[in-house]
Parts: sequence; structure tokens; C-alpha cells
Amino acid sequence: MKQLPKISYSLFGKYRAELMGIAILNVLLLHSNTWSKINSCGWAITILNVFGRLILTEGFLFLSGFGLYYSLYKNYDLRQFFTKRIQRLIIPYWLMSLPFFATWFITGKIGVGGLLLRLSTLQFWFNKNAEGMWYISISVLLYIFTPLIFKKIQKNMTVVVLLINLAIITTLALLAPEYYDMIKIGIAKTPFFILGVYSGKQSIEKKQLNILWLAGLVILLAALYMHSTSSTLLVAREYTLRLVGLTTCCLLMKVTDRFSMLHRILRWMGQYTLELYIFHLLIYISLQPIELNNGYIEVAISIIGAFLLCVPTQIICKKIISQQERQQGKN
Repeated sequence: MKQLPKISYSLFGKYRAELMGIAILNVLLLHSNTWSKINSCGWAITILNVFGRLILTEGFLFLSGFGLYYSLYKNYDLRQFFTKRIQRLIIPYWLMSLPFFATWFITGKIGVGGLLLRLSTLQFWFNKNAEGMWYISISVLLYIFTPLIFKKIQKNMTVVVLLINLAIITTLALLAPEYYDMIKIGIAKTPFFILGVYSGKQSIEKKQLNILWLAGLVILLAALYMHSTSSTLLVAREYTLRLVGLTTCCLLMKVTDRFSMLHRILRWMGQYTLELYIFHLLIYISLQPIELNNGYIEVAISIIGAFLLCVPTQIICKKIISQQERQQGKN
């Protein structure tokens, strides 16, 4: 009997930068549609919305988990692990956000408490998803627990880790529904990080995903689109869409390997996902008091501004980190 085709987990690593590029395109597209209020204008926008939800922020978490498994597998030095996380997330976040937060503080838009909560990434947990920075807050939380997740998944306890994760989410939803509603945009997506860590392990072990699993997900997705009436089914549909989207985009990258220009563009965008994500949100929010009364102009300025600032910002961050490393070497 002929074996069913299989998908190597290593493809997620091979095309990680391209997938990150697609994910940030998804984010920019969906935010643009929402801000410019054109998301209900015909079939073309419907198609763009479906494309925009293929990987999205769940993909960031999945690919982050995938990469962190490799990082800890190669070198389980927790001090170095957390130092790198600070250098790659917190320092760039401070560098990009501080000018905006400081301006809002000076103009009275936020107080001392709001400034400190935002800089510490705790605003999301104690107040609300201010400025869309939930991704930073969730990433910090997941980084704290990554070594534990890594150890458990190494011991083939992925199902247990996922069940604990889902139990925490369910408990919050049942016992503290108002608080859960405030943080669900981030906390409900954490299983994708765990699946990413698991996929990293499978990739290291040269495991393959049977195409039958993908076919099953596609069938489930079709059924959920036809019968998604409750909020629970809607969440299940979005989860399934991201899993199908991640795998499908990965296969598309493999099929389009010969189109080097496409891959170069996506890899370039994949290098600057954090900068593009933060800048386009903060620029757009900063434009609101001006009242341009034109969603298209605000969207265009926020995206163009993000692209113009992403490269110099990363260069500055790298110089700051290099200087810190030199000083640590001297000490």
C-alpha cells in the first residue's frame, strides 16, 4: 500500500522568516481594513480578510515557540536565554515605544502609572489592551515559562502541557469572565506557542506530519464555517484556520522556492516583524487626536512610517546590544 505524503516539521524552520513575513502582512492587512472601514465592501475585501487571517499573531507565537525550542536544545543556559530575550524583545520595545509614551505623558494623555505600566508591559494585565501591545505582554509571560514548557515537552508531555494551558484559560473564562474578556485577545492564543515548541522538538527529531492530519483539519474547517453559531465554535474555527494556514503557507513556500524574489521580500519583512508591528500601531494611535477624518491617510502614514523606521531602529538596537556585550566581556 502506497504511503500517504508527509510534511516535514523542519519546513517550519526552513521557511520561518518567510512565514513571519506573511504573518506581519496579515496583521497590516487586517488592521488596515478595520481602520479604514472597508472590510465590508464586496468579495475582494472578503478574500483579503480570509488571507489576512491565515497566520496572523497566532503564527508569531507558534514560530516563536518553534525557534525557542531550538535555542534551548542547543544551549540550555537560562541566564543566556533570558538575557537574549531581553535584548531581542524588551530593549527594542523600549526604544520604539518610549518616545510615544513620553509624548503622551507630557501632553497629559497618560499619567505616571500608565507610563510605568506600559514600559513594564504590565498594562495589558491590569488595565486593558492599550495600543494593541498585548503581544509584548503575552511574549514576556511565555518566555518566563519557556524553560518549564521545554522540559515537559522534551519528556513527551505535550498533551499534559496543552491540557493545563486550556484548563487555565477555561477557569479564567468561567470564574472571572470580565477579566477574561479583557485579556482573551492574548491568553486564548497561548496554545499556539506550545504547539510551536512541540513542532520544534519534532523538527529536531526529523519527524513528519502525515498529510491526512492536514486533510482532516481542512474538513473540520469547512464544517466549522458552515455551522459556527456559538462563540466557542467561532474560536475553534479561528484556531483551525491558523493551523491550516500555517501548514499551507509552509507548503506554498516549498512549492515557490524557485521564485527567489518573493522569498527575499518575505524574508526581509520577517526580519522586522517586531518593528513593523509596534510602529504601525503606535503611529496610527498617535494620529487620532489630529482628526484627519480620513482612514486611508492614517493607515497609509502608519504603514509607511513603520517601514521607514524599522531598519534604522534595528540597527540602533544591534549597536546597543553589541555595546552591552562588550562591557559584559570586560567585566
